[in-house]
Amino acid sequence: MLFFALEIGWSSRIRRRCLHTVYSVAALSLQDLLDNAGPNYSPQSWKGREGLVVAPDGLPAREVKAHNIHKAHYIQGYAEIFARAMKNKWDYRCYLDLYCGPGVCWVKDTGRFVLGSPLIALSVDSPYTHFAFVDLDTECTAALEERMVGASAEVTVLSKDSNDRATINEVRGAIPDRNALSLALLDPQGCNLDFETIRYLTMDKPMDLLINLPVHNLWRCLCKGDTAVLDKVLSRGWPRQTAHNWRASVREHFHGKLNGIGYKHNEAKQVWSESKKSPLYDFILYSRVELAKKFFKEVTRTTAHQQTTLAV
Repeated sequence: MLFFALEIGWSSRIRRRCLHTVYSVAALSLQDLLDNAGPNYSPQSWKGREGLVVAPDGLPAREVKAHNIHKAHYIQGYAEIFARAMKNKWDYRCYLDLYCGPGVCWVKDTGRFVLGSPLIALSVDSPYTHFAFVDLDTECTAALEERMVGASAEVTVLSKDSNDRATINEVRGAIPDRNALSLALLDPQGCNLDFETIRYLTMDKPMDLLINLPVHNLWRCLCKGDTAVLDKVLSRGWPRQTAHNWRASVREHFHGKLNGIGYKHNEAKQVWSESKKSPLYDFILYSRVELAKKFFKEVTRTTAHQQTTLAV
């Protein structure tokens, strides 16, 4: 089934699936397929859509740049160490991804197809018990579900807007009520993660956060006078001066906002453009537990160039 493009009807309602093997069988087979496929510098466009191409399994892959492999390396490392350390402390470990994509990415710079963040999380050695994946693109979520066949956890997939309160209600509903710890990846492609979404998602839920803070894109919004975006992403009180240290002020402001909802511990790693050698965004861990910083420092000590190449 993985080797043919499928036309899959998909509604915006919640879909759950309880599966019974240790890892995602499809994900493991797909990894082998991608490894053997080799680079492809001009894959076919997926139905003529910009940003999506046809992967070796016949389903869509999201186009990304080379710098994404480093972020994926950090996600893989933290998802692994988080699940392993908490396995015997919490009955349920949940992984949430609010901008999940189709589960496979095409790295334009290298021509390689690689696993995306959902399948990275499904393949860690210490399995999570519950997953919730959200993406507004119905073709991406349909492809992701096909690629998750054989997962051992309860999997929730939503084709909805991650900033919609009803969507977050369903994500929160996918987390068991008792003795559950979550790791949430909040990694939008643009400046479209509202601060109020973070506040509502984490309310009364034990949860670590991995957040893409697009400080340089936010600066561009400021220069264009797009204050509506800044109001949503940064919430009230964001720095309006255009001095040379505006990015540092925004980081301090954002850390303060997270501190205000209980996230007193943070650790950041800048992700840089491979081609231009310039900073792109901050990839930040936020936690209510200080030990999490030690974990994040450990997994960000190396880049993907020293490890297996992945992407999100």
